[in-house]
Amino acid sequence: MKEGNNVDKDAIKKYTEKILLDFFQNHNWQAALSAFHPEHFCYIPAGLASSITSHELLEKELKSFSIQYKKTVLKDLKTEVQVNTDEYIVVAVVFCLQIDDSVYGKYYKSLRRISIVFVPYKNTYKVVNYHIAKPSHDFDTDGYIPQSINSDSYALMQQKLVEKKKQMELIIHNTAGGIRSSYCDDEFTIFYVNKQLYKILGYNYKEFMQMCNGNVRGMIHRPDAGKTIAQMKKSLEMTGAYNSQYGVRKKDGSMLWMMDIGKKIKNANNQTIISSIINDITPLHTALEQLRIEKNTNDILFELSNEVIFQYDVKKDEILLKYKNNKNKNINKKIYIKNLEELKLYKFSEESIQRLQD
Repeated sequence: MKEGNNVDKDAIKKYTEKILLDFFQNHNWQAALSAFHPEHFCYIPAGLASSITSHELLEKELKSFSIQYKKTVLKDLKTEVQVNTDEYIVVAVVFCLQIDDSVYGKYYKSLRRISIVFVPYKNTYKVVNYHIAKPSHDFDTDGYIPQSINSDSYALMQQKLVEKKKQMELIIHNTAGGIRSSYCDDEFTIFYVNKQLYKILGYNYKEFMQMCNGNVRGMIHRPDAGKTIAQMKKSLEMTGAYNSQYGVRKKDGSMLWMMDIGKKIKNANNQTIISSIINDITPLHTALEQLRIEKNTNDILFELSNEVIFQYDVKKDEILLKYKNNKNKNINKKIYIKNLEELKLYKFSEESIQRLQD
């Protein structure tokens, strides 16, 4: 389906038309359901009905149409690829829907406009936003009678469509860190990753998948991969979720530290998958590592010194005093500022104590 960096427009148009024909004309609601993203999507039906964001409610909606309308035909089907990027594709569709309403014995046809947003999913594309609108100006020709006019005007529907597109673009582009979805197998095979994730690592999508061999284990810094994956699996088994931190090698060779928060969910096929949100915590990790190094340095100095060593914690307003007793055993003791006079017991001079009090 690829054509350079973008998707071949003819291929995506045929893919879109197949989805619509499968549902509206062939009444294959299962095929239509499988076209939606297994984790997140928004289905906006015509009229004032509420948006649908769960597979359970969507299945009910699609089944209801197939059961109620036995004979339907799509006429004048036209598709247009409006946005075509590596991260998402927007397709606009216009067609005339002719329906034999077997319940009331009436025939009617009506114009339909649909906007569909696709995102990459494994080796294909899945629907994350589907908005169907029925303009108010239905028509009555060739013995067909129009449906009752929707209370929303077409202009208002168009406005809602634009707003929904902007919301979807905001979700896609501004999710904190990155989003990754994987199968719950031994290697956590990756089937979806958003642009933000591989971009902060300096890769494009193809390079990222090659770097990690298409799985989470390959993504993690090799010396830590086995232990990290084992911890993830144990946590998933016990709680159905995990919170992990690990390093990932960037394209330029430097290390990026990431916090990975994942959870088990069920997709449309009732298959267990793992949905993860990943954040760059390199600055925090670097600061903590610097503190650890400083602490280790101080401990080494203390071990090699026979002098009394103290550290002042400004935030807690306390002193950590370290010294060796007569048996050369390390002693750590916390002394609060109000008890600075105790320092005399450890041979601090009056002058030293006065400077601390000032």
